[in-house]
Amino acid sequence: MERLTWWLRIVGCLYLLEGGGLSLQVLFARDSFAAFWASTRVGALDEVAGRGVLLAGLPGVLTCVLLGAVMLVFSRGPARSGGLVMIAAAWELLVWLPVDLMSVFTDSPS
Repeated sequence: MERLTWWLRIVGCLYLLEGGGLSLQVLFARDSFAAFWASTRVGALDEVAGRGVLLAGLPGVLTCVLLGAVMLVFSRGPARSGGLVMIAAAWELLVWLPVDLMSVFTDSPS
């Protein structure tokens, strides 16, 4: 259980850092966030497209924050965290893996 405790703590902190950083980007650098999620140059999106990308990307970012916080809470009782580990694995495989594959195999803006 000691390994699972540390895994939950480390991955939970990483999720909180990633989600928190992206949330700050939404608040303070919206054009950069929208361009990153749309795989385009900063300033290439009009206002409506930028707002649409923000609305589409924000739930995934906030889910990272929530999942990281829940992992830190469950690290106190790792025996009850089997379902949470499965949710985290499914989240990575079903949500973020397709996003990463799309970003790798699409043309990057020049």
